[in-house]
Amino acid sequence: SGLSVTIVEKNYARCQELCAMLPGVAIIHGDCSDPELLESEGLSHFDALVTLTGEDEVNMIISLFGSSRNVPQVITKLSHVGNRSVIDSLSLGSVVSPREMVCSNIVRYVRAMQNQTGAAVSVHSIADGQVEAMEFLVDESVRDCGIPLKLLKPKANVLIASITHGSTTEIPNGDSVFHKGDVVVVVTNGRESIRQLNDIFA
Repeated sequence: SGLSVTIVEKNYARCQELCAMLPGVAIIHGDCSDPELLESEGLSHFDALVTLTGEDEVNMIISLFGSSRNVPQVITKLSHVGNRSVIDSLSLGSVVSPREMVCSNIVRYVRAMQNQTGAAVSVHSIADGQVEAMEFLVDESVRDCGIPLKLLKPKANVLIASITHGSTTEIPNGDSVFHKGDVVVVVTNGRESIRQLNDIFA
């Protein structure tokens, strides 16, 4: 009972290329937005559906159809996320935006190059780009280890959202502390220049 993968491709030449590249995958020549085709291929029994066409509208329609057929895991690629609140209200499953992923990787790389020691491990843009969530690994460059947060003064519009000690994650309060090896998630409005964990404190 190995993994079974089916790809629906409208372009016949591309189908031939995929057949040569992926001999163990079922390549279907057809219109992936055709509900009858999807039903005939057993969509209702799929464990997952990933929409990767070049058209956001088509991806959304296919994902909505997959959700209506109770596919357990739906992943939708959207090049233009637009109004996130509207997107989140639709049954699109997990939404992946290549543009946001590229921007996040660029920001993370630039910050790492600016200050390799203590730079953010990951940076995520949320709430239509109005908020950034940054993940930091506490290392030897981080000051104020072991000092309760209530004795520290974070900059305005900066929130320490969580502290992970090994396998345990806590929502911090005034008595919380971080130590070397911990992972700290910081949320900010993006207006402050934060390159390392030390930058969150005034």
